[in-house]
Amino acid sequence: PPHVTPHLAPHAVPQAVHPEAHHCGEVQAMFNAKLALFTEKKVRNSSSEKLEQSSAYFIDFRDEGPNVELPCSPDKVDTDEYLWKACDPQSTSYRRSTDILCLKYMNNIHNIKYIQTMPSTLGFARTIKFKITYRHGDPPLKAIVKITQKKFLFEPFAEVLGFWIDRIITMNRVPYTVLLEIPLDWFAVAGAHHKPLYSQWLDGFVFHFPEAK
Repeated sequence: PPHVTPHLAPHAVPQAVHPEAHHCGEVQAMFNAKLALFTEKKVRNSSSEKLEQSSAYFIDFRDEGPNVELPCSPDKVDTDEYLWKACDPQSTSYRRSTDILCLKYMNNIHNIKYIQTMPSTLGFARTIKFKITYRHGDPPLKAIVKITQKKFLFEPFAEVLGFWIDRIITMNRVPYTVLLEIPLDWFAVAGAHHKPLYSQWLDGFVFHFPEAK
């Protein structure tokens, strides 16, 4: 009788699951909940507080917001420790070699783990600003984030310009500074911690202010 070769159904090869996948799923769920809270708080109605935030009328936000963990993409996070070690906050010996390494690390937004609001008061630093914490460092690296907003359109650009002028004239005294494209949702979830006026301020002076957009 003729020999018949059986046809075997191919078996799917199971894909390796990243060890942080479950945690990242939980983080995303909490992030989505905070984003929904911001969406609710940003809506203004007849009972909303006056939103002006000018030198003539300003409502202070004196408390620093809590750290909000950000969505994670483990495969996109830098793993070369020489990158974040170049950002050593205890060292002020800024050199071209450390600039290249640290700026590369800071420019990868997947290296950022937490974001929080910073205090905004009329008497001292009245702009909307944030603090981010990176995933690496001992202790973890932190940075202040300044954003374009109504009445302060050029603040972040001035910081970056100051950094590069410092390097061009070889003063080498300004800490590492980068210009990042950060998802607006990150700012929203951080702002959701505060009372509704903060979400409305952020939404009106940043998200929907034409020149800031």
